[in-house]
Amino acid sequence: MTMYVTLQMDREIDPNRHYISIGGFEFCFRNGVNIGFDFNSSIANVQRDPTAIKFECDDLDCDSFPEAALLGMLLSDSEVDRIEEFYVYTGEKEEPEINPERVLALSFDVDGKMIDIPGSIIQKYEFMRCF
Repeated sequence: MTMYVTLQMDREIDPNRHYISIGGFEFCFRNGVNIGFDFNSSIANVQRDPTAIKFECDDLDCDSFPEAALLGMLLSDSEVDRIEEFYVYTGEKEEPEINPERVLALSFDVDGKMIDIPGSIIQKYEFMRCF
């Protein structure tokens, strides 16, 4: 399984100054099941819009999150109700500030089948700000 996600940040990304990493997610499904998950590997690229960054995450971490083994089946059934957690690390307090604004796109490749999370779901998720 591979997850593709594009994030909008609150300012232009300077790859020499900003450190942005994602990991630690939880989806709530219509059947009442919540699945926490993460990946062991990811790569990121700043997009043509310098405030956007796209991640490609793979190697689903079923050791730390055994319930993640159900993720592909639940995603295939298009049963995502909401995004409960979507962690974005942007550095320590003394590092240059940059914050996620919103998820622009979110999709999964599950056994060769592309599954897009609808905009109506991703638009509802709001990143918490820590000041």
